[in-house]
Amino acid sequence: MTIFGRYKVLPLGEDDERLLQLLEDSDLDFSEYEDDGNIEETEELVPEELDFDMEEIQDVADVLESDDSVSINSDDEPLSELKKRLDAEKVAKKRMCWEKTDGFVSPNIKFAGNRNSSQDRREWKIKAYTNMYFDDAVFENICNCTNVRYLQEKGKPINLTVSEVKKFFGISILISCLKYPQLRMYWPHLTKVNIISNSMTRDRFFQIRANLKVIIDNDVSEDERKVDRLF
Repeated sequence: MTIFGRYKVLPLGEDDERLLQLLEDSDLDFSEYEDDGNIEETEELVPEELDFDMEEIQDVADVLESDDSVSINSDDEPLSELKKRLDAEKVAKKRMCWEKTDGFVSPNIKFAGNRNSSQDRREWKIKAYTNMYFDDAVFENICNCTNVRYLQEKGKPINLTVSEVKKFFGISILISCLKYPQLRMYWPHLTKVNIISNSMTRDRFFQIRANLKVIIDNDVSEDERKVDRLF
């Protein structure tokens, strides 16, 4: 049974008389703490029913301490609403803003021109068209970075190969075209797509999907990360 009924805290100014009555009727003896300078040995006098969310209070305190420009509109603003407003202001301040500058230097790229005419490409297969945009070096980089990431985090190899990376992207393209309501539906017997289920097992697909990397994080220094905010 809580001393405040269904409220965890007394509304300010509304239950003052009730609080005074509770203190008068209480059998707590405060005399031993009046002249005692040793704060560490005093017992906690807050009732257990006052279950404050200290983590939420600390979050708000951290924001107020770190940013002096944050203003509080009202002392009566609920703590939950105050925390939401402060979080929104933090996000707005951290949001990236693009500025127009005159210091942009365009990359020096030389185009060699089209080496193959439309007639030459008539007999091309899908793989040949794909290689025009994604060569083997791209898939090899993804394979190496994913292997390194998995080994660092799990402590064991994932043994990913370049062939599996290519199959993974091929399956992802097919999935984006078919658009089943659930991703796992491409493998069960009743709804499976043979070209997908025969190319890679469901568990292997999700394992690659959860650990896919195109860069090794440890190779990027802290200075480079600060300069390139899109890292």
